[in-house]
Amino acid sequence: MIHVGDKDKARPALGRAIRERVEHELEQALKRRPLEETILAGVVRSLSPYNAKVRAAARNALHVLAKRRSFDRPLYHALLRTMGDLSDVAACTILQGALNQVATVGYSPLAAACGCANPAVVAELTKAAGRERAHAAFAAELALACHTTARPAHLVHLAPMIKEAHRITFCYEFLPALMRRQAIPAAVGPALRVLRAAERHLGRWLALAEIEVRAGEYAALDEAKSRLDSASASGRGSWQLMVWALEHAKNPTRDPSLPRVSVDAISRLAERADRESHFAFRLAAAREKAVEQVLGQLATHPARTAGSIRAAMHLGRDLGRAQVRDTLANVCDDQALDQDLRGFAVASLYDVGECESALERAEELESSRSLKSAAWASLVRFNVRERAFSGCSSPVVTESRYRWIQCGWLE
Repeated sequence: MIHVGDKDKARPALGRAIRERVEHELEQALKRRPLEETILAGVVRSLSPYNAKVRAAARNALHVLAKRRSFDRPLYHALLRTMGDLSDVAACTILQGALNQVATVGYSPLAAACGCANPAVVAELTKAAGRERAHAAFAAELALACHTTARPAHLVHLAPMIKEAHRITFCYEFLPALMRRQAIPAAVGPALRVLRAAERHLGRWLALAEIEVRAGEYAALDEAKSRLDSASASGRGSWQLMVWALEHAKNPTRDPSLPRVSVDAISRLAERADRESHFAFRLAAAREKAVEQVLGQLATHPARTAGSIRAAMHLGRDLGRAQVRDTLANVCDDQALDQDLRGFAVASLYDVGECESALERAEELESSRSLKSAAWASLVRFNVRERAFSGCSSPVVTESRYRWIQCGWLE
């Protein structure tokens, strides 16, 4: 929470320019569907926690979309999840209505309900867990377990009934919302173990296994160690990474050391079930030196891409390679750089410690034609204020913000 002086209390923490722009973009999106609706959705998700007027605009847009039954629009799903994550009381009625028609809306209301403990929402979840088809009822039961006493027997009963196509969608659209929770109910472990046993994709297997381990069930970790012992030479690298990830899930305060792993193994393994996020970024965030060579290769790629910029940022922020500061500064000033990448490059420059230089560039970018760049610039300025008033700040570039703003992903 940001603490500001008396004279600053009335001033929006994100700044008027970005707030008014988001409000305008949402208003226009209700009149005509924009080409880059997913980007707008991701920006709103990222900025809503920090500004009451952005939240109000998002709530109003969600109300209009729900009234129109625009369930096919990414903006509707993103706003519903945002309001659920923020436990927005005024949007609870909309969430209740969405939970009443899960078959039409999909996983979004169930994912949103994971973060909303409103009694009326919990009551609607209880109904959904009993009336929906197996895959939706299973997700409703998991969301319900986040707020009340879980029913493990019902979860275990539903798990084998979930078809492969529904399991894949479940991992893409629902599981990330559960993964973001700090505490996982112990009762969900056995049911997720059933789903994991049927999973062949390593990324989805790992996503299910991590939640299982965080719930206090360590069968997945034992299985990963067993597979590592019996793996072929080509498969050992992947299972070493799986064991590392599950050990970290078991004890987040102690980063387990990672044996020497091949570059190919790190490059192949997906961090999560959805969108094949590069596992190297996760290793870097844990300050694991074994990933330095992979990041070096990504950062020196001749193309100015989001992946190469992010790799350079991790090298500087997490692995202490000071020379990447000049690299990122040059990227920020590259006139040939795509406008959609410029703000991300400035946010990365801020995260490696070049605060004043990044702030100067961010002030220029707040009026950028690119909504992505304007959003990153506003987050840089917000972090500067947060550090000035509270004495501490968090990284600007996080996994969720990268997915929402830069990639335009739902989760």
